[in-house]
Amino acid sequence: MPTLSFKLVNVFAESSLGGNALAVVEGAEGLDDATLQAVAFQFNLPETAFLLPSSVADVRIRIFTSRFELPFAGHPTLGSAAVAAANLKRTSSITLETGSGIITVHLDGDEWKFAAPRANTRRSDASPHDLAMMLGLEPEDIAEGSRFVDTGLEQLMIPLTSKQAVLAASPHPVLLADCAHGKGRPQITVFHFAEPTTLRYFSADRYTLHEDHGTGSACANLGSWLLANHTPPLPYSLRIEQGHTVNRLSVLKLDIDQNCQVFVGGRVIQVGTGELRI
Repeated sequence: MPTLSFKLVNVFAESSLGGNALAVVEGAEGLDDATLQAVAFQFNLPETAFLLPSSVADVRIRIFTSRFELPFAGHPTLGSAAVAAANLKRTSSITLETGSGIITVHLDGDEWKFAAPRANTRRSDASPHDLAMMLGLEPEDIAEGSRFVDTGLEQLMIPLTSKQAVLAASPHPVLLADCAHGKGRPQITVFHFAEPTTLRYFSADRYTLHEDHGTGSACANLGSWLLANHTPPLPYSLRIEQGHTVNRLSVLKLDIDQNCQVFVGGRVIQVGTGELRI
């Protein structure tokens, strides 16, 4: 009976029981895709990452939700980097082979950070009325500038006029799928700029809605949304908070340097280890 070792970490965590949970599994070489998916279903966490050998980076990672594989996601990238770096005794940086390319993750103080891939962006044809209907809000809650952004996972980025509107958003899965139809699964990010910025991320098929409460890909896309809509004075830094609706705070750090490179960062806290017999 094969045995897989795993570590449980919380990413974007300000406390041991905060942030976004992740299982990082080692020793999965030779297992087929169906078994990897079954292991992720067993953990039933937002994502499960598998560390595998790589010929082009320090380590390869594959990322699964409980239902499907993702080419890239921010919080598994940071959590996997922290675990792999400890295994390899790296103290400053590590490279990860992902489904969206090679990502370099470095340690800056007590935060792990990665440089987001350059974005592809396109305008949304949805009207403020359409977006409001989809979100269960009023048209006046929708700010200008909705746009699709893709730094590894394409999301429809929707600025709102208040924090209250962000927290009140209740997307309808069918309308979300219609408004956010594009590459891959329909995904949206709603946000309001303040200090700190409040952000929520949703994905859906036509029957179910999923909210993630610590979303590195949304943070990366937000940085590229800023550059596409109205570049702030550079260098630029922003604290982003998620998790309000589940009372579990995630804190993400967005940085944009003088060269318009977007960085996503946060703390990673290990909370458990174990073995899984399959």
